[in-house]
Amino acid sequence: MNKTYLLRVMKLLIFFITGGFLTIHAASYSQTITLKGQNLTLREALQAIRQQSGYAIFGSNELMKEAKPITVNAQAVPLNKFLDLVFRDQPLTYRMIDNSILVEHKENPQAATISGDTPTENLILAYQEIKGRVVDSLGNPLQGASVKAKGLQLSTMTNKSGEFVLNNVPKDAILIISFIGYQSKEVPASADLGNVVLSYLRSELEEAEVTVNTGYQTIPKERATGSFELIDNNLLNQRVSPDILSRLDGVSSINFNKSTGPAMTIRGLSTINSNTDVLLVVDNFPYEGDISNIDPNDVATVSILKDAAASSIWGVRAGNGVIVITTKKASYGQAIKVQFNSNVSIQEKPDLSYLQLMSTSDYIDVEKQLFQNNYRFSDTSSIYHYRFSPVYEILFQEQKGLLSGTESQHQIDALRSLDIRDEFNKYLYGNAVNQQYNLNLNGGSDRVSYFISGGFDKNVDELSAGYNRVNLRSKNTFKLTKDLQFNADIAYTQGKTTSGKPSYQSLQSTLYPYTKLADGDGNAEPFYMYRQGYLDTVGQGLLLDWNYYPLTDYQYNRTVSKLQSVVASSGLDYHFLSHFDLSLQYQYERQQLNDEALKTEESYFTRDLINRFSVIGYQTGTVKYNVPLGGVLDNGGSLLESHNVRGQLNYRQQWNKHEINVLAGYEIRGIKNRSSGYRRFGFDPEVLTYGKVDLVNSYPDLSTGYNSYIPDYGTETSTNRHYLSAFANAAYTYNSKYTFSGSLRRDGSNLFGANTNDKWKPLWSVGASWDIAKESFYHVDWVPALKLRTTYGYNGNIPYRTSVLTLRMYSNDTYTNLVNAGVDNYPNLELRWESTRMINTGLDFSLKNAVVTGSIDYFTKKGTDLIGSVPVDWTTGVGTSIFNNVANMSGHGWDFNLNARVLEGALKWQAAFLLGLNSNKVTKYYIASMNGSNFVNGQYYISALEGKTLYGMFGYRWAGLDASGNPQGILDNQPSKDYSTILGAQTQVSDLVYFGSAIPTKYGNLNNTLRWKNWGLTASISYKFGYFFRRPSVNYSQLLSGIVTSSDFTKRWQKPGDELTTNVPAFSYPVSTNSASFYSGTEILVEKADHIRLQYINLNYDFKWKSGGKNVLDAQLYINVDNLGIIWKATSFDVDPDYPENLTTIPPARKISLGVRINL
Repeated sequence: MNKTYLLRVMKLLIFFITGGFLTIHAASYSQTITLKGQNLTLREALQAIRQQSGYAIFGSNELMKEAKPITVNAQAVPLNKFLDLVFRDQPLTYRMIDNSILVEHKENPQAATISGDTPTENLILAYQEIKGRVVDSLGNPLQGASVKAKGLQLSTMTNKSGEFVLNNVPKDAILIISFIGYQSKEVPASADLGNVVLSYLRSELEEAEVTVNTGYQTIPKERATGSFELIDNNLLNQRVSPDILSRLDGVSSINFNKSTGPAMTIRGLSTINSNTDVLLVVDNFPYEGDISNIDPNDVATVSILKDAAASSIWGVRAGNGVIVITTKKASYGQAIKVQFNSNVSIQEKPDLSYLQLMSTSDYIDVEKQLFQNNYRFSDTSSIYHYRFSPVYEILFQEQKGLLSGTESQHQIDALRSLDIRDEFNKYLYGNAVNQQYNLNLNGGSDRVSYFISGGFDKNVDELSAGYNRVNLRSKNTFKLTKDLQFNADIAYTQGKTTSGKPSYQSLQSTLYPYTKLADGDGNAEPFYMYRQGYLDTVGQGLLLDWNYYPLTDYQYNRTVSKLQSVVASSGLDYHFLSHFDLSLQYQYERQQLNDEALKTEESYFTRDLINRFSVIGYQTGTVKYNVPLGGVLDNGGSLLESHNVRGQLNYRQQWNKHEINVLAGYEIRGIKNRSSGYRRFGFDPEVLTYGKVDLVNSYPDLSTGYNSYIPDYGTETSTNRHYLSAFANAAYTYNSKYTFSGSLRRDGSNLFGANTNDKWKPLWSVGASWDIAKESFYHVDWVPALKLRTTYGYNGNIPYRTSVLTLRMYSNDTYTNLVNAGVDNYPNLELRWESTRMINTGLDFSLKNAVVTGSIDYFTKKGTDLIGSVPVDWTTGVGTSIFNNVANMSGHGWDFNLNARVLEGALKWQAAFLLGLNSNKVTKYYIASMNGSNFVNGQYYISALEGKTLYGMFGYRWAGLDASGNPQGILDNQPSKDYSTILGAQTQVSDLVYFGSAIPTKYGNLNNTLRWKNWGLTASISYKFGYFFRRPSVNYSQLLSGIVTSSDFTKRWQKPGDELTTNVPAFSYPVSTNSASFYSGTEILVEKADHIRLQYINLNYDFKWKSGGKNVLDAQLYINVDNLGIIWKATSFDVDPDYPENLTTIPPARKISLGVRINL
C-alpha cells in the first residue's frame, strides 16, 4: 500500500479522533471564575459561579437574606480561591461535594449530603431556567403536556402555546416530556430546548417510527405523502451478522432472492437489461464501496424509500428503490454515554447430505456398464493423456490379465462404501466461528456533540478462511455560533481476507465419489490429473511431482485480500432570516483493495505449469525450465474514489393553519474506478525475488507436444463517471389535515453522447395526503387515526452496460505483439435514461388504543425507454443487434404492514406482519428468435416475452416414458422422441408450458414478540409464494463426462412396466445428448416454490444496576438462533426452494449467537 496514502489516513484519523476528545473536554466547564463589581449580592456571585463552572448551588434560600454585599475584582481566579474570597467576611461558609457547592452557617454547619434525591427546595442556583415548547409532528402546540425532571420533585405543564418554563434544573438532569396519546420523550436539560416534537403513540414495535430520512431531509411520517418503511435499532439488533443488509432479511419488506434474479428487490423489478441494484445511501450520500465495510453496530436506523414521492429526489439512481442507512450520532447537551456490544456466533458444518446425488455404488455400476461398451477406450492413445478413474484402471488391469476377476471385483467393491462427502466432512469442514466487538462513546454540551466508535470482527468460516475487520468512526458537530453549525465525520475500515480449504463444490466435477483424501495414517492421498501410467514414466524422474493432493494443496495456495476504506465528510449549516437554512456538504470516499495470490512451488498449479513447459535433456539428464522454479504470484488491486459536493437551501415556515417546507439544491459527483493485475514467475516470498519469462513466444507443451503460450495474468481498466444534478422538493400542509408535496430533479452525466436532452433527465413526483380522522364529520371511535395518501411520479435508471458512445478495449495481439482494439459498444447517439412511472395510493390507520396499527398501499409501475435489443444492419460489423431504448414493462402490487398488541399486562405479546404482492409484465421487447429452447435453458433465464413476467418459467410438454424408458415430448400434438426437432426451430415458445414467475410474487414475514418481566422472546417467520423452480434430475450426458448426477437415478426406468410408475428415463449407452437436454427442460421437473421458513429466534434478558437511586448500567444478554429451516413447502421433494440446485448448492447451516449489550 502507498505509504503516502497510509500517512494521510493516519493523519485524518488522528485529527478526527483528537477532535472527538477535544469535544469531550469542551463539554466540561471552566474551573476558573471571572467577576468584577461593587456591592454585589452573594446570590450574584454564586450565579457567576454557576454560569462559569456548571456547579449546582445547594442550601436554604433563607441563608441568602443573611449574606453581606461584596466587592470583587477577579480575573480567571481558580474556583476554590474565588469561593474563599466571596465567603471571607460572610456569616456563611461553603463545602464542595462532587460538582456541587453546599452553603451553610459558619457557626452551625450541617452534616449534609447531596444526591439526586435532594429536595428541589434546597436548590439555590442549580441552573438557570429551562425554556421550551412542546409541539406535535406538524408543529401544533400541545397544551397541558407534562414536563418533569427525572428523579427530582420538579415539574410543570405547558400553556396554550405549548410553552413551558422550569427553574432550578440540575446540570445533568433529564426531562421527561409526555402528553396523552403521544409517545413520551426524554431530553437532556439545556437552557433553550426550542421545539420538542412528540409523535403520535404507536405500538412498541413502532415507537421509533417518528421520522424518515430520505438522504436529503428528515420527514415526520405524519407529514409524508410517499411510501416509506423504517427499521429501527431494536429490529436491527434482532439478528446477528457482520453486515447490515443481512439484518434486514426477515424484518423488512425487501425481497432477498437466494437464487433467481437480482439479489434484493423493492417492489419487484423495474428494468430488463440495465442496473438492478438498489441504491444504498449512507449518511445522506450514495455509498459506492462494498456495503459490508459498514459495521452494523454503528447503524441507528434504516429507511426504505418505495414509491416515486419517496425516492424521486434521488433521480436516475432510484428506479430500483432506495435504502437510506443512518449511523448513530450524539445530540447537544447529552450526557456522556458508553455503549458496548460483543457477541460470538458458531455455525454448524454445512449439511453435504442435502446434495441429492447418486450413490457411489450406482456410479460404479455405470462405470462398469460403460467399460463393457468400450466407452473412452480411444482415450488410451490420446496425446492429452486423459486420466481414467480407479474403477476403469482396475478393469483395464483385469482386461490385461494383471488381476483376476475375483481380485478386480474385491477392489471395486471396497470402493462402493466410500463417499467423498464423508472425507470432506472429516478433514476439511468445521464449524464457523464469528466474533464481533463494538465500543462507542458519545455525548455533548450545549455547543458540541461527539460520537466515537471502534469495532473489531474476527471471523473464521467452515473452511478455515479468515476475515478480520477493524472499523473506526468519528462524528463531531460544533455549534460555532447560534446560527452556524459545522460537522466533521470520518469512517475508516481495514479488512483482511485469507483463503481457506477447498469446498466440496469446487472439486465436485474433478474428484470421483469414492475418492479418498487421506490414508489410514492421515497422510494425503494423490489424485492423478493425467493418466497414472503416463505420470509414472514421463520425465524419467527429472520432473517435479506431478500428482495432485486435494487434502493439502490449499496449504500452498494462499490468497490474501487487504482492504482500506475511508469515508470523510464535512459540512456547514447556517440558519438565517428565521426560516432559512443553508447547507454545504462535501464527502470523499476511497476504497483500495489489494489481492495477493501466491501459489508456491509445492502447489499443483505451479508444479503442473513448470512441468508442462519444461524441456528435458534425456541424454544429459538436465531440465530447461521455461517457467522458472519457484512460486507463481498474482497481484491485483482496485481503487475506487468518489467526490461529492452538495449545496442545499431549506425553507420552513408555520403560520396560523399553514406549514410549508421547501428545499432546493445542486450537487456534483465524480466516481473513478481503476483496477490492475500482474503475475510473477519463480517468486520466492522469503527474499522477494522472481524470474524472467518469455510471454511473447510459444513453447512446446510437454504433455501434448503442441506449442502454446505461457499463461499470463495482466489487466488494466479504468472508468470515470460524472454527474451533475439539480433538485427541489416542497410540501405544504393546511390545518394539520391536508398535505401536498412535489419533487423535481434533473440529472446529467457523461454516460451519454450527442444530444443535451438525452444527457439530462428530468424526473418529478407529486403527492397528497388527507388526515381523515381530524375532520369534524369523522366519528369512528374505534379507528381514531386514519390517513389517505396518494403519489404520482417518475424514477430513473442508469443503463451501465450500454452507456458511452464507443468503448475500445486495447491489448497486445498474441501473435504479432502489436496493439489492437475492438469495438465494445456500437456508437449510439440515441441512448437516454430509462424511466419508471409509479402511482401509489396508501392508507395509514390505527385502531383504538393502538391495538392494531398499520398501512396498506397499492402501486402501479410502468417502465419506458428500457434498454432492449434491436436489429441492426449486418454491414455495421457489430453483429445482428444492438441495445437501445426500445423496451417497456409494467407492474402492480400491494404492501401490507400491520402491527398488533395481542396481549397486554404482565405478559405482553406483539406481532408485526409484512406482506408484499407484486407482479410484472413485459409489454414491449424484441426477441430475435422464438425457439422454445431459448426459454428453458437454465434456471435463471430472463425470458422477456411480451405479455409474460420478466423471469418466466417454461417447460417442454411431457408425454411420459415409452415402453423402453425413453422420454417423450409432444410434436404436432403427438408423442415424439424426435429430440432434435423438439429442441430446434419447429418448437416455438407458444408450444411450451408456461407456469409463471421464477421469482416470488408474494413474500413477507411475521414476527411475534413476547415480553415477561425482563425477558423477551422473538420468533421470525418468513414466507414466499407465487413462483416456481426447476428441480434438477438425472442428466446422463453429464454423467458420461464424470459428473455425479441426481439421486433420481435410483428411480430410473429399468424394466418394462416401470413407465407406469416413474418419469425418470432409463440409462442406456450410447447416451443421446438431445434426449438429456430435453428431459432437463420438461414440465415434470417444474415445482411450486411456495414455502414458509422459521428465520430466527431471539431470546434476551434485560437488567439494570442502580447506585444512589440512579441507573448506572443497562445491559442485555441475548441468544440468537438463525437459519432454522423450512416449516412448510408446496413441493414434496426434499429440496429447499430458495436453494433449488440441490446437486451443487447447500442452504446456510444453523447458527447460534450469544452476546451482551451494555449501556453506561
